[in-house]
Amino acid sequence: MALVRPQDVLLTFEPDGRILVKSPSRNVGVKAPPPVAAILSACTVPQTREAIEQMMGPWAGPLFDALAEAGLLVTPEEAADTPVMFHNYAG
Repeated sequence: MALVRPQDVLLTFEPDGRILVKSPSRNVGVKAPPPVAAILSACTVPQTREAIEQMMGPWAGPLFDALAEAGLLVTPEEAADTPVMFHNYAG
């Protein structure tokens, strides 16, 4: 299944080297290794686990699955329903 990141995903770089990945609208957050930033970046458009592994290598598959299980990669329909206060306010 092709998944994308919700529009409100936030990344915070933690002192221990991990990244805190949050989606305020879904009330979920996880601490993850730094390579999740590359996966989330690639999932701006719908991507499958297989496509991510092909782009990044076999290490990316389990991280893709973990992000999906946590609700930080969702179907395009779910992502379109993500409320955002300021779309692209930083850009």
